[in-house]
Amino acid sequence: SNVVEYTGWELFSKKIFSVYKQVKDCEVIEHIERVGLRYINILENINVFENSNFIISLKGSPIIQKTNILTEVISEKGFCKVNVMSNAETIVGDKKIIGSVIDIDSVADIKKFSNINEAVEYSHLKEKELFFNILDDEYMKQLNPSY
Repeated sequence: SNVVEYTGWELFSKKIFSVYKQVKDCEVIEHIERVGLRYINILENINVFENSNFIISLKGSPIIQKTNILTEVISEKGFCKVNVMSNAETIVGDKKIIGSVIDIDSVADIKKFSNINEAVEYSHLKEKELFFNILDDEYMKQLNPSY
């Protein structure tokens, strides 16, 4: 779990693999069935649906206020649970944040990989693809991502 500013995949994955090695070395895990990697992205003071590739309407009228979408996106080696919320409130540390949340839980079936590192990398790739596909290109330019 990482509740501070994201430091990038290179450092974050090193921490994941370090913790996994420590747990593995304790010999308490008999086998692993799946790997999950969850990112909860908070977009402060933003309505994600005004800046996304979603088209949500009811009889032709857009629905963008106080919206929550929960879905699963299936891939060849796993799935992603995706929850996108506008008008969300959360507390990080002692700060209350109002905005939108993009919560992606990417799960890889370990049987479809030769090792756990591949499964973790795959989960990261699927999460990243979904995140960047959710947000529209104009908003992505404002975020100025480095990847």
